[in-house]
Amino acid sequence: MQSGFATTLGDLANHVGGELVGDASLLLSGIADVDHARHGDVVFVESERVLPHAENGEASAVLLPPALSSRKPFVRTGTPRLAFARAMELFAPPRPQCSGIHPSATVGKGVTLGDGVWIGPQAVLGDNVTIGARARIGPQCYVGDRASVGDDSQIHPGVYLYHDVRVGKRVIIHSGTVLGADGFGYIKEMSPPYKVPQLGTVEVEDDVELGANVMVDRATLGVTRIGAGSKIDNLVQIAHNVQVGRNCLICAQTGISGSTVLEDSIILGGQVGVGDHLTIGQGTVVGAQGGVISDLAPGSFVSGYPAGPHREKMKVEAAIKRVPDLLRTIRQLMQRVEELDAELGTLREERDG
Repeated sequence: MQSGFATTLGDLANHVGGELVGDASLLLSGIADVDHARHGDVVFVESERVLPHAENGEASAVLLPPALSSRKPFVRTGTPRLAFARAMELFAPPRPQCSGIHPSATVGKGVTLGDGVWIGPQAVLGDNVTIGARARIGPQCYVGDRASVGDDSQIHPGVYLYHDVRVGKRVIIHSGTVLGADGFGYIKEMSPPYKVPQLGTVEVEDDVELGANVMVDRATLGVTRIGAGSKIDNLVQIAHNVQVGRNCLICAQTGISGSTVLEDSIILGGQVGVGDHLTIGQGTVVGAQGGVISDLAPGSFVSGYPAGPHREKMKVEAAIKRVPDLLRTIRQLMQRVEELDAELGTLREERDG
């Protein structure tokens, strides 16, 4: 990516906190992957297998992990992925941010706006809304009565925040996401099922990122909470009264049922399903398409349905692949038993005759 922004290899090393090997004054104009690098680019190499490809390409410099070296100028760091992310920030600095209220926006009564706020075209703010300093409310967003958005948060176009929803500082919410819709609560014994009022709210703590089309339902009573630093991928459903801890990673198409507690630093793979009223212990990892139907102890690594210890599930999967061969062997053994039984019958007749 040639950005029009230039820096030196020495400045890059200082920015990412890495060890410089080579000409500190080498001019860099962009960052790229190994396959598309051009002269002036820096590339990221994480494995020895890819290194020759980077060295034979046009890239001018390389970001490397501690165990590798290159014949090209390079920056070596103990956190290469973080260094690559910080380098990308350096070559793609944030675009200048405008402020103000677009003429087509609708602003209700008693709204409080911090310094440097931007309210985009056709956005709607209800009554008594609070928007923190430098926050951005994108086009066609809706922020309901008494809702709040903290400092430096970015709400992308087409996001809906229902009444009383609270969003913290430095939160990023992508298009199509809805916070605070009613939880799925019904008394099923009635015909038709009787709706239970959903009187709670949703609280998103600081430094959270919510992907596109994430749905977080308001609590029946109390709060549905997304803990500070958690990152949630696209197309995730979080039901009423769920408590998501700090620094969790929840991948796409995952669904979490009502009143479940996710403790801190949990990872849920894609298409995971989690039952209701469960507790998932701190640091647990659930593999893709895992189905969790019982509590999980802290530090668990589970997969499959029902979710169980990952290593055991892998043994089961390996065994399942052998089933056709095992069935074939069983049929052969059954046929041989029948043949032996027939031979034994013949021998008995000859003996008795």
